[in-house]
Amino acid sequence: MNVSPVPEPHRILIDRPYWCVLIVLASVLLSFWAIYLDPVINSDGIGMVRAARYFSTNEWRLGLDVAGQPFYPMLMALLSRITGMSAAYSGYALSAGFHACLAVGFTALVGGLGGGRAAQGLAALVVLLYPALNEVRSYIVSDAAYWAFYV
Repeated sequence: MNVSPVPEPHRILIDRPYWCVLIVLASVLLSFWAIYLDPVINSDGIGMVRAARYFSTNEWRLGLDVAGQPFYPMLMALLSRITGMSAAYSGYALSAGFHACLAVGFTALVGGLGGGRAAQGLAALVVLLYPALNEVRSYIVSDAAYWAFYV
């Protein structure tokens, strides 16, 4: 009895790199478009930006007091220090990057569950155009990171 092996989700990165690039570009463009349409920082994002500023100036106690969840603002502060971007732009860049990781991860998951090219293409469209995800694309929140690592 011949049983075909179950495809591994990470194989999309190796077998179809152009899919991944296309999905990442589409996700980043959607994120930048959402930020352009709604440039006001959300209330949670204001706290994270303030905490990231404290973390980047080594005021750890103030940063921990402001941030309910300190890891995302710490990551924002690190990216801000490395790139020279403001804390707000670092938050937007991280959110856009994690939304892209979520889109690629979901598409790879569908492929790992046995979906062919058509199913993976539909999965990419679903995750890129899903209204609940697109509502928070312009926010600075750690939700996209949570979802990306969860998938």
